[in-house]
Amino acid sequence: SDIQQAIREVNEIIATDSEENFAEITSNVVELSEALTIYRSEFNQAINRLQDLGTSNSSTISNLETARQALDVELRALDRSDLEESFLRLHLSEIQYRIEGRAQFQEQVGQDLNQLRTEITNLVTTDNQQLLALLDNYETAFSELVQLNSEIESHQTAYINAADSIQPLALQIGAQGAALADNSLGNVTESVQRARTALAVAAVLAVVLTAILSIFFTRQISRPLRNLTDVAGRITAGDLTAFVESSSKDEIGVLNTTFNSMTQQLQELIGGLEQRVAGRTQALQVSTEVSRSLSTILDQQQLVSEVVKKVRDTFDYYHAHIYLLDDAREYLVMAGGTGEAGRAMLANGHKIPVGKGLVGRTAEKNVPTLVSDVTTDSGWLPNPLLPDTRAEVAVPITLEGEVLGVLDVQNNVAGSLSEEDATLLLSIVGQVAIGLKNANLFTQVAEERKQVQTILDAISTPLVISKLSNGHIAYVNDAVSETFLLP
Repeated sequence: SDIQQAIREVNEIIATDSEENFAEITSNVVELSEALTIYRSEFNQAINRLQDLGTSNSSTISNLETARQALDVELRALDRSDLEESFLRLHLSEIQYRIEGRAQFQEQVGQDLNQLRTEITNLVTTDNQQLLALLDNYETAFSELVQLNSEIESHQTAYINAADSIQPLALQIGAQGAALADNSLGNVTESVQRARTALAVAAVLAVVLTAILSIFFTRQISRPLRNLTDVAGRITAGDLTAFVESSSKDEIGVLNTTFNSMTQQLQELIGGLEQRVAGRTQALQVSTEVSRSLSTILDQQQLVSEVVKKVRDTFDYYHAHIYLLDDAREYLVMAGGTGEAGRAMLANGHKIPVGKGLVGRTAEKNVPTLVSDVTTDSGWLPNPLLPDTRAEVAVPITLEGEVLGVLDVQNNVAGSLSEEDATLLLSIVGQVAIGLKNANLFTQVAEERKQVQTILDAISTPLVISKLSNGHIAYVNDAVSETFLLP
């Protein structure tokens, strides 16, 4: 108020003298007034944006937290370690950006988003449109945070520049006031001197206030961020028991809470990693054993029985069975199954039309079909012989793009089957397809050989077939045997 009063008095004095003598001081006073207005406006806007960023009920932060939590819930429901790892990398990049605000972390968030989007797009048994929509919501919320940080930086730059221009203008106006006093404008001296003093004080206060606020905000933010950085370093070194202690409800408190949540998810992920590795190792062992068995088993029925038993026993599934397409490719006929239910269905000639139920849809589309809770799938076909089924996954048995049949696995606990089970079974059915093809070829060759032998035996003329390489007799027909009285 003192500055503005002094400026008004100087303006009144300026108005009493000639425009030529006071043109320069008039320009400086106007410029100073504008600088003060800009400083006050930009400073207030910067404070408002910082408050918006620093409160727990900030719409920007709330939108980001809500979008991330919704995406986290859906991804964890899939029980896919690769997706969880990608999400945790994205979450860590977001936290690093919120701590330091540097462009490199903003770019890292973008890269992690693209990686996660690619993995979601490549899912084979899940409708990924909802996940992609949630990922888009998260990306929009993060962009709003980036925009808010950009606005804060812009306002800070503007009010600092305005503060830097106030002091030289104040000194210049003071010097010009002194010159006016030397020119016998005594009535100006007091007002100008007061203006000069007030402006100088205002300039110093502006610089001091800016420095104090900078130190205050830096200390308020840097102390908890240093703690967060220390904990992040301990976690990186392998100490997954480290947590950030915080009781504040501001944005830093929210950041600490989300960081602790991420650490807990990391513990769960690593804790379950050995189990997942063990499962994949078992799948590899089963695939290897099936491949080894297939090299010696040329009977289709024996092959199918061996596969379903090994799959069920290895992974402790409730039930497993294999269907094969009939010659008309209209029905999937039960070829083998585990337990009493499997034997009963095989004896009854159980079959499913192509396109109906999980098994039929899998054969029709040639893609795995997963239902983690069968009570939620309207197209699921219940089987009275398997009353405890609660989850089911069916994978196509294909060779060179042609569907030969379907391997169907069921469990008695809802949610106990996941994308990972589908992936494991896919690694096994490739070997099954080769074995089925070999068994069919063997059966076909045996039938053709029998037919040829029947024809040759019907010939009344004695016939001897020998090998050209060594002259050994390979075949004689019945006429030869009767002529020479061979057994």
